[in-house]
Amino acid sequence: MSQGELHSLALALFLPRATMPESPFRFLVIDDPVQSMDPAKVYGLAQVLAQVAKHRQVIVFTHDDRLPAAVRHLQLDARILAVSRLARSQVTLSSDRDGDPGQRYLSDALAITHDENMARTVQATIVCNLIRDALEYACHERIRIRGFRAGTSITDTEAAISEAEGLRSTLALALLGDRKRVRELNGELSKLGPTAARVVSAANNGSHGGAASDLAVLIEDARRLAGKLSRP
Repeated sequence: MSQGELHSLALALFLPRATMPESPFRFLVIDDPVQSMDPAKVYGLAQVLAQVAKHRQVIVFTHDDRLPAAVRHLQLDARILAVSRLARSQVTLSSDRDGDPGQRYLSDALAITHDENMARTVQATIVCNLIRDALEYACHERIRIRGFRAGTSITDTEAAISEAEGLRSTLALALLGDRKRVRELNGELSKLGPTAARVVSAANNGSHGGAASDLAVLIEDARRLAGKLSRP
């Protein structure tokens, strides 16, 4: 059996016993249950845990962003917190917004711009790569939500995402439904705001060592664009 199948079997045995009426515990704590699971099982697990949470508090620890993504796509009632360990084992909790990986990429990018000991050229390269990551994540969210609403199988949606290589192809898939329609992309980006095309161009050029303009402004423009991209 695969690792994902073993985890599924363990949960199938654990959950019924943990939720028996005779159990004195009205909560469940589950550690990293989606490791190695295929996408369909992650969505199924999210739905099962939502049912359990109607009668018990359910706390899930995971390093895998697919479970929070499934919760958002299925519009389940859940609170998502990001737990970070800093220097000297200091632990911090961040809000629901910071549970979104795309927003975390942009928050990390902004933190990089405040590092006075880092060369400007290095800052620009790192920031632009983080912006690319944030935009690609927002596109993936848009594609998955659209596919979910249209009844497209999770396997087909994930295959389409894998075939879209690079930021512009991913944007074309997210905005135009076809990764090959890259030539039409700038016109579609203009509908998302006057700075959208500039953000995409700057992120692509800067991530490969090209010059970038005011990084703080670029990050805020990217944050607005990512917000619009993530909503189909």
